[in-house]
Amino acid sequence: MDESEFMGISDSELRDVDFDELVIDEDKAGDALFFRLGENVTAIIVDEKVADIIEPKKIPGVKFISPENWSG
Repeated sequence: MDESEFMGISDSELRDVDFDELVIDEDKAGDALFFRLGENVTAIIVDEKVADIIEPKKIPGVKFISPENWSG
């Protein structure tokens, strides 16, 4: 969070941060291939290896957005 740029945090129990620029601490992420951000409940961060397997299956409701095109 210290490295990220965002527009504030909601008062809800789960945070809902509107990131302008997200910086992920790779040491904290470790070897995880996907995870949900506690600071933004609307997104799941997915490693490209996982996206390459899932995206061709065209699962309803699942949309992959590249990091440079995502805002939220």
